[in-house]
Amino acid sequence: MAAVVYCGSCGSPNPPGAAFCGRCGTAIARAAPAAPAVPVAAAGPVPAYAGGYVLPNYQAVPYRQAAPVKTQWWIWVVAGGLVAFFMLALLVVALALAPGGNVRCTGPTCQRLKLAPPLGAPHRYTSSALGFSVDYYDHPELQGHLKVSGQDAASIGWEIDTRSGNFPWVLTGEKAGGQNAQHVVEAIQQNKFQDAQYLYTVPGVTFGATPGYANVYRINLQASGGQTFEGRLVISAAVKNDLALELVAIGPYVKSTPADGHPNPSNTFITDLADETLKNVYWPGDPEL
Repeated sequence: MAAVVYCGSCGSPNPPGAAFCGRCGTAIARAAPAAPAVPVAAAGPVPAYAGGYVLPNYQAVPYRQAAPVKTQWWIWVVAGGLVAFFMLALLVVALALAPGGNVRCTGPTCQRLKLAPPLGAPHRYTSSALGFSVDYYDHPELQGHLKVSGQDAASIGWEIDTRSGNFPWVLTGEKAGGQNAQHVVEAIQQNKFQDAQYLYTVPGVTFGATPGYANVYRINLQASGGQTFEGRLVISAAVKNDLALELVAIGPYVKSTPADGHPNPSNTFITDLADETLKNVYWPGDPEL
């Protein structure tokens, strides 16, 4: 039975053998008879693709295992010898640079090195009224110039004798009365040293391990001969458990220069002695170091 023919223009079905479409009148194309299929022999070549490329017939290649590479033993011997030689050379250099027991420095720079004498045995002051303590030392290099100037139930003072005069520093304790360290310092300056001119606040001040507060001031001092010269006033304080400890130090103005080593912004040696005192303060109840 012949199949229905569809119009190529409007798609309407037409009876078999119709020359024109019964709906739109368009001529109906006749399909060419199909060519008989040609069987492909099983042993024939692989057919080509539409682009003309033919798959190649690959030949199976047997796997060839790579032969292991053998390192020559003498290479390891040479490498080990080089490492041993390098370590021996480092040892020789280290021994050559190590100072000997009898070697002494005689160069010009060595002549400027001065060993500080050892500190003497410590002394301790303990306040009978407030319970705080402070250790202080004998300085052999200052023998005859440094002394304890006085002490009582709540304070101890020291004094250093110089060509410019005697300069004191005094450690005192009292009840804080709710004041902090800064208030204590400012009150001492206003009540006892009204003419002092503020210079700067010292950072990192501690009384023992307790943080404190300190200011440096410019003051005018009078020598025994009557002449006036510039000096420095250092007032420090710290407060702990309503106990205020205060250190007041007075020293001459001595301009710090690079030749002194570490610069001293206060420009007075009295701060070094005062700082040693502060580091050796013990508050009531503090453990021994």
